[in-house]
Amino acid sequence: MEEFSETNQPWLEQLYGSFSASRLDMRLFGRHADEFHPDSTTVGAMATYVHEHMHYFQTLFTGFGHILWSSHRQSTGYTVRTWRELGGRGLGYRLPLAAYFDDPEAGQVALIADLTARDVTRLSAARMNLPIPTWTFRELKSLLIKTDWAINPVVKLAGGKVCLQGKDILEGQAHFVERTLVESLTFSGEAAWDRTGVPPQYTRVRLFRRTMWPRS
Repeated sequence: MEEFSETNQPWLEQLYGSFSASRLDMRLFGRHADEFHPDSTTVGAMATYVHEHMHYFQTLFTGFGHILWSSHRQSTGYTVRTWRELGGRGLGYRLPLAAYFDDPEAGQVALIADLTARDVTRLSAARMNLPIPTWTFRELKSLLIKTDWAINPVVKLAGGKVCLQGKDILEGQAHFVERTLVESLTFSGEAAWDRTGVPPQYTRVRLFRRTMWPRS
């Protein structure tokens, strides 16, 4: 087995932290645990913490976060309840649900539960980030939504048009708060707002706000 090191794991240089809204789970990544200790924290580690903590607040205090969490919770509860009912019929507790498909009694129930869970997962993904931002619900192959319309809005931005996704808004707000803190700590606006290596999702909303409401 190849030994774990920074040289053979280049993605560690770009991945600083992560947050899962469906699990309310925040993770911080760094070269050393001391980077996140109150007495030895670095500015970068603190910025990462603030950024991921913003995603936590977005989940708790925004309609988007409530919808995402509610969809995950309801879908999970429905799937687990169906799985328990099927197991209670003397068929055993099989995983995944597709393992029940060959049973004439339970196959249809398992199929409906499986398709519902898959559809809710598609819709949750559509709210956050799509492989092709301009997809419609028909192209997403949603079974729950019959009327077709565009998933993401198209907005005018810096003289062009951008298909604005949920990730653009969430990451843009978290990046803005994070960079504002870095600027106040380092007293260097140029370093704080450096765009080197920053994905477009972190900067579009801030640019959009400046375009619509420029500073006086």
